[in-house]
Amino acid sequence: MEKYKEIFRLKKMLEDAKIPFDWITNFGYSKKQIKYLKKIAPDLIDHYHIIYPYKGDGQVCSVIEGFGTYGAEEDKLEIMGLLTLEERNNDCVVGHLTAENVFERIQNHYRKEIYTMKKIKIVDEDTLEIKEIEVAEEVTSSDDELDTFADQLRAILNCEPEEFYLKYKEYKEAEAKFKKLYDPFKEKLIKIYENTANLPKNIVIGGTKLTYVSPSTRSLIDSKKLKEEEPEIAKKFTKTNNVGATIRLEEV
Repeated sequence: MEKYKEIFRLKKMLEDAKIPFDWITNFGYSKKQIKYLKKIAPDLIDHYHIIYPYKGDGQVCSVIEGFGTYGAEEDKLEIMGLLTLEERNNDCVVGHLTAENVFERIQNHYRKEIYTMKKIKIVDEDTLEIKEIEVAEEVTSSDDELDTFADQLRAILNCEPEEFYLKYKEYKEAEAKFKKLYDPFKEKLIKIYENTANLPKNIVIGGTKLTYVSPSTRSLIDSKKLKEEEPEIAKKFTKTNNVGATIRLEEV
């Protein structure tokens, strides 16, 4: 069992909230280095590091727990970044924090910011295979075009990013509650129609109109098979239509 549990709790909370971060163990040393250092300084090498949203120039908050960190002896976390004004006046780091406290700081910042997502390729340290992952990239003034776009987003949003996210969460939760109510009702109602003749096709419940659509069959052309076996015919009868732009909305 790990000696330090709090940082693993924070890691799980960030993963569940789908908030991007980099995770580094044992100072990022190689397996060979770790094996050697564990022989001479086992306590020192036992070290865990979360960097939000990613390491490098875009680092906003660094969270550490391990030998020598403030609060490690009581299984608490130390952070640099996302400090209050009072905390910044006293020191550049704060220790003895719980996973909940650090998560709240990170989550509040994440919801208030606007990010773009980009795909990068990394090398898996264990398999040495190249894999592609998606990471968040904060929109900053270093890129004038993106910075202008971020300002435009804020202008048309008419609310804070955090409020937009919370409203979206409310919508998804309300949608899930309605489906829980509606799906079994819909299934039972269809059975009533199937077992009873001459029922009206349209009914109104409160201010909601429901229309029963009878079962039917429809014939579809297997376009994939047609293109494979008769490409010329498929090409001759293929019609191209313009599809309007849309915005796909999902939780990150």
